[in-house]
Amino acid sequence: MIEASCKQKSIFYISGRGGNFTFGLGEYLASKTEQLDGLSLSNEFLRRDFQIQLDVVSKLVLKAKDSILVANSYGAYLLMHVLLSRKVELSNLILISPILGSCYSANRFFKPPFSQHLNTLMSKTENHLPEKTTIIWGAEDESIDQNGLKKLAYQCTDIQLIEIDAQKHHIDKQILAKTLDRILS
Repeated sequence: MIEASCKQKSIFYISGRGGNFTFGLGEYLASKTEQLDGLSLSNEFLRRDFQIQLDVVSKLVLKAKDSILVANSYGAYLLMHVLLSRKVELSNLILISPILGSCYSANRFFKPPFSQHLNTLMSKTENHLPEKTTIIWGAEDESIDQNGLKKLAYQCTDIQLIEIDAQKHHIDKQILAKTLDRILS
């Protein structure tokens, strides 16, 4: 007898700053797929020139275009630069606690490189996000650019926005897993 698998074909995961795509959220995602691949935003990677970071993300996204793309925090920031500046045919995108511009993080102001450029890209009437795009964030996340989210939601009527009550930037693992279970099933 052949057993049906509920696992996704493949997932490509871009971690947040200092993260590793095989640990934490990556472990959960690995349990949901036959193949997990990804990019870890290690300190070594983040020391590279910003354009080189974008070039690496762009090349990896093109290779993984048939996968479900999942990006967390600053990984989502890099991915949004790539997706909004060039047309890439993707089927499914999930952004978790995405950095979309300048924000406060741990009571410090954080301005990622080229944040004004991303703001301009998000304002364009033509964007290149896949039809099935989901953005998840905690309602108490100080690093979420609410205006950026509104711009994206306005430009892409098919975006599913999921705000999780009583959560900050690092969403509780069990709550995030339940949310992702609903999306990935």
